[in-house]
Amino acid sequence: MAAALDAHVDRLTARTVSEALDHAAEQWADQPALVQTYGGGPTLTWRELRKEVTRVRSGLERLGVTTGDAVGILLHHQVELPITWLAVVEAGATAIPIDPHHTPREVACTLKETEARWIVAAADLVWETLREGAIGPIPVDRIIALGPPVAGTRHFTEATACDPDPRADRANYLYTEDI
Repeated sequence: MAAALDAHVDRLTARTVSEALDHAAEQWADQPALVQTYGGGPTLTWRELRKEVTRVRSGLERLGVTTGDAVGILLHHQVELPITWLAVVEAGATAIPIDPHHTPREVACTLKETEARWIVAAADLVWETLREGAIGPIPVDRIIALGPPVAGTRHFTEATACDPDPRADRANYLYTEDI
């Protein structure tokens, strides 16, 4: 029994998030990976998740996200959140998940403290944070909005309408906050 368990654990050992996702996409290609349980949202298989992450990562890179950039992620709890987080990590950037229930002041504090250069945000949250001046030093053309267009910002479709550009794995960090 122990040998069988050891063999299973060895197969699941991955050095990076990308390797773990690749393994899952190969091992469980047609099984559900992400299920949005409210609002009639999509269910993605592991293969579809791998494809979407690659597509979004390539789009983020095409927009200018580079290794070492800090990228704020201000999204509601929906399938785009883990896709975006994985894509940012694969781009070699630091993922800065921001709770959508934070006040604009808390959002601004997180963006300033992490020196975020980009933010991917739900359009309704962009409006709220822009209205309160919480985006701070991030130029409006480095705000990628998900949902209805927000004047002056990039739209999420710009980060997803690209051909994938396979890259070697990069080191990454995950910022967590203590508020």
